[in-house]
Amino acid sequence: MESRCKLTTGDEAKSGFAAACYPLVLVDYISNYSASAALLGTWHLEIAKTIEIKDITKEAGTILASVNLHRLLDRKFWARLNFIGKVVPDGQLLPARTVFF
Repeated sequence: MESRCKLTTGDEAKSGFAAACYPLVLVDYISNYSASAALLGTWHLEIAKTIEIKDITKEAGTILASVNLHRLLDRKFWARLNFIGKVVPDGQLLPARTVFF
């Protein structure tokens, strides 16, 4: 895994990650979904004919509450994030890939 360093300023520096190096995996953006699915182990969800709906709100909340930079850099932890959830923003903006008219 390659590392890239970035010195941030302004609002980015408020995240607490200023002047740090992070591992980097280069992937072909054209194959973004399949590459991401391969790295995360979620390809079976993307090609599934059906998906079973199961309420794991409590378990997902526990997992998400434990997320930090160290855990996100641990590839073994990614398997714990292998679920689909409905997100209800609490006054926060969520990134979306769409065209707004």
